[in-house]
Amino acid sequence: MKRLGGVVMMAMLGGVAQAQAVPPEPPPLAPYAGPSAVPPAYAYQPPPIQLSPEDQELLAEGEMPVGQHVGGGVLAFAVGFGTGHMVQGRWLETGWIFTLTEAASIGAIVYGVSHWDVSCTDIGAKCSNANAATFIIGGVVASMGFHVWEVLDAFIVPANRNRRVRELRGQLGLAPRPYSFYVAPHADGGGQAGLVLHF
Repeated sequence: MKRLGGVVMMAMLGGVAQAQAVPPEPPPLAPYAGPSAVPPAYAYQPPPIQLSPEDQELLAEGEMPVGQHVGGGVLAFAVGFGTGHMVQGRWLETGWIFTLTEAASIGAIVYGVSHWDVSCTDIGAKCSNANAATFIIGGVVASMGFHVWEVLDAFIVPANRNRRVRELRGQLGLAPRPYSFYVAPHADGGGQAGLVLHF
């Protein structure tokens, strides 16, 4: 009987020893901490902005200074012949067009005036000033048309260019200039100028 009791005791002690040999359970998982727990490397990154070669060149050149913009526009109005575009550094872009066309218009006027027959005052006479008048009128109309186009181009194109540079800088996350000037024509024939401060 003592033997049976000893065997039972050994079996119980062996079971306790085996029970202690089982590895402990892992600790419970930590509760979800919310979106701030996402590591920064895995946070959303916007795709890089792809700039066209024209936009890259425009951004590298930067904004046209207000003095150059307005001075070129005033010179285009007062003198013409592409001089305002020379001041703005845009003569090779479009200024040459106005230099050539306004010179050709003046040449047509001079040609018409030089071939005008001043002795032909009688309506019934056998002289005709129609050809000379065509050159004079055509030259005046062409000169005025190209001059108006030149003035509008000298004021509007640099303003649009500067606006595009500011848009590109904003898309790339670059800080805006602390101040900027603008000049813009109105449809009613007037104009508008202003100063913009960035805080």
